[in-house]
Amino acid sequence: MHVNIEGNTNKSHLIYNSENSSVNVTETKEPIHLCDNTQVDMSTCKAICLTCMDFRTVDDTVYQLNKRLYLNNYDHVGLAGASLGYIRTLDNTNSTVMPVAIAGTNYEYWEQMFNDHIELAGALHSISEVVIIDHMYCGAYKYSYPELLENMGTYLEFNKHMENLYIAKEKILTKYDNQYTVRMFIIGIDGCTFYELFDGDNIPKTENEFNLIFKI
Repeated sequence: MHVNIEGNTNKSHLIYNSENSSVNVTETKEPIHLCDNTQVDMSTCKAICLTCMDFRTVDDTVYQLNKRLYLNNYDHVGLAGASLGYIRTLDNTNSTVMPVAIAGTNYEYWEQMFNDHIELAGALHSISEVVIIDHMYCGAYKYSYPELLENMGTYLEFNKHMENLYIAKEKILTKYDNQYTVRMFIIGIDGCTFYELFDGDNIPKTENEFNLIFKI
């Protein structure tokens, strides 16, 4: 693998390559760029990843996925709200809350659009996983749930994400007859917390437990 690291950033990065080895880069000031001329030969990947469209969490999401050995190993689709957009509960009816520019937009086709991409990724890249990543302080959630207008970044918002992620997971497992492993994450707006939801006891059951996880 040919690695070309350009520039400097002011924090330490850990970047994983497809051979599961790592490159540590510290004390830099510019974004890190890895040039890899072996990419032309890649034909399969592990997963398709659904994220929100929000620009604020793009770099953090990529970083967190790279840490988990997904570097150059997933196809990517973005929908406003991620799980919320997929399960078609993005609410565009509250004109007093929803920005005028998007009030009345029809989101009914978004579920089918992502399903189409899952099927394409399966046919073209032989994926075995579907990864869905929601993020805190999500505007799509704020506009869809009036009770979140004054409660962004709270345990209440976290629970809305959790509910929708589990609905999305069940939709995918049912539609594709458990063909894919579905992983669910919620990332903090600062990019430091990347919390995976499991079907078990790891889910915070109180606001205090949530605050400890998301360092509030």
